[in-house]
Amino acid sequence: MAKKATIRFRDFPEGDSRELFKRIMNLSLNREIVEETDVKRMVDIEITGPYSGDSDSFQTPPLTRLKRGVLSKISTGAHLSIPSLATEITPNSKAKFNIWYTGENQRPPYGNWDAYLSFDLKFPKENNFYLPLWFLTSTDYVMRLKRSYWGSPFPTLEKLSTKRTPLKPKKKFACAFFGKNYRLRLHALDKLRKIGKVDVFGAGARNPIDNPYEKAKEYKFVLCFENDLYPGYVTEKPVEAYLSGTIPLYYGLDSAKLLNSKAILNLNDFQSQDQWLERISELNINTELYNEVYAQPLLLKKPKFNDLINFLRKSLGHD
Repeated sequence: MAKKATIRFRDFPEGDSRELFKRIMNLSLNREIVEETDVKRMVDIEITGPYSGDSDSFQTPPLTRLKRGVLSKISTGAHLSIPSLATEITPNSKAKFNIWYTGENQRPPYGNWDAYLSFDLKFPKENNFYLPLWFLTSTDYVMRLKRSYWGSPFPTLEKLSTKRTPLKPKKKFACAFFGKNYRLRLHALDKLRKIGKVDVFGAGARNPIDNPYEKAKEYKFVLCFENDLYPGYVTEKPVEAYLSGTIPLYYGLDSAKLLNSKAILNLNDFQSQDQWLERISELNINTELYNEVYAQPLLLKKPKFNDLINFLRKSLGHD
């Protein structure tokens, strides 16, 4: 193997996600990856996320602010096309290659980024690769995980692509895990409680739980709405609900067409919330219909890890 490559994470969470990206870069560059934490040192690759942190990522240099101010007065907005003067977070000059990644509801920032890894399917494909959050949190897309984000043991793409065998009937109707109490979730929760009891866990309910997987598998359904409705924005939510042995009650826009619409009840596939609720009620009282939906595989097709590796090799000049 060639010499080591240094990597730094900017505004990025600690833990498993960093290890996944080290693995991705190791295979893309065929080099040992060493993490650098000193923000003043030059690195081979810097991966920036939308999570904020202790770095100086959002501190715009005074000279840049001055240039913006001057040009804004004389260029009638033309300066907005200059990547180095972008008004959001910009690539770091202390890195040879800059990659922006987000699995959250943040669209890629403007600037001279070498590559984007994101959910955003409306972004130009030449420097953007579709990498939704669930690829990393809930499957073996990059490497074998002992536990998924919710705690499902050894999640695999194969498991998500294979029909399920119905379990013995469950008595509990539905549950939800709310980190944030978005309005549409609360409206849906209110309506679902007219069908049956819905238990709510998570920070939004001031009822935190360590292992959502163990709790969710006691229920027939899990309410799992996305935070926003963007084309391609699919997080861990429907996948984790499915891995827990439930039918996901979802709201999202799977523009990549990877999810099997027959395996989930996606509000976005119904003309109204009333129709969505009618279908849920129907499945709740009819075991045969419930089992037909439950047995469906979640994935219509498996994403290919080599596609990501080839994209990065080309973006970083290693193809």
